Amino acid sequence: MALGINLTIRGTSAVNAATTGSSSSLVVEQTAGARELTDWTHRYRFEKGRVRVIGTDVTQFDRATGATVATSTNELTGVTITTVQDGEAQSPKSTTTRKSPRFLTVESVNIGA
Repeated sequence: MALGINLTIRGTSAVNAATTGSSSSLVVEQTAGARELTDWTHRYRFEKGRVRVIGTDVTQFDRATGATVATSTNELTGVTITTVQDGEAQSPKSTTTRKSPRFLTVESVNIGA
């Protein structure tokens, strides 16, 4: 099983964001799997003195069949877009759902669940 983690900080530093109110984000990317690969991307922002989850992307990919399921959730708007492609040459199918936005903090994230 392959496992990779990539951390990216975008914008100003979290300390600067806390003192000036400017935006700062942290992107955590994690990949695991062999034939069946799962890629997680979590986006965080320092806000109201806490590290807030602002979005999550999960992509599941079967290397043998090419089947892909990608889910992108924007926690700020409550919008989730799920795209499914069966691995054939057919066009992917997307569905959009909406729920109430949530104020999730970094402590509430269970990566891989």
